[in-house]
Order: sequence, then C-alpha cells, then structure tokens
Amino acid sequence: MDHDVVDWLQEWYRARCDGNWEHHSGITITSLDNPGWLVRIQLRGTARAHQPFTTIARGTSNEGWVQQGSDANWLYCHIVTRDVPDEPIFEGASGPLSLAEIIEVFRNWSEQHAP
Repeated sequence: MDHDVVDWLQEWYRARCDGNWEHHSGITITSLDNPGWLVRIQLRGTARAHQPFTTIARGTSNEGWVQQGSDANWLYCHIVTRDVPDEPIFEGASGPLSLAEIIEVFRNWSEQHAP
C-alpha cells in the first residue's frame, strides 16, 4: 500500500478531530466479499460536505455493481446521502489491490475543493 496516501488520510482525520466531529463522524475501511475494499468517509461538518463529486465507475455499473467477468481492477466512488442530505458520505469500493486508489480519489477531490 502507498504509505503516502495512508499518512495523508491519517492527517486529514486528525485535523478534523476537534472534540466533537469524531464523536459523530469518522472513517470506516472494511473488506468486501467480491473480493475488494469499501471505504466510507463521513463528511458532515467538513468543507467537502456540499461539494460536487462526479461518480467514478470503472468495471462496474452506474449503481456500483461489479460487472460479470470484470477483473480485480474495478473501482466505484460516489457520494451517498442515505436520506440525510446534511450528512453526506464519500463511499469508495474497489477490487482487492486498489485500496490506496480509493484514498487517492478522495484526496484529489478534497484537495481540489480545499478552502
């Protein structure tokens, strides 16, 4: 894994921990049975919460379903509101060797919209 993106994500998280944000928001990284990875980053209370994000769908449908016969290089990143518009979540899913790429997608989007 690219330690640079992990270091960046750790710093992004630490910079938001203000005694309040971390109690209702955070980052979750888990494995999928496709196989692959799922990363969820809660954006409530951040400068990114209402910034536009263009969904990335590589080797997946527009809804994120992995295509039949797709190789392990699939990637799906989007913003989820889960029926709560004020609590958006960056969600990235990928094949088993693309965890760092999910973080890099989030990093590029975050830095592009940095205040």
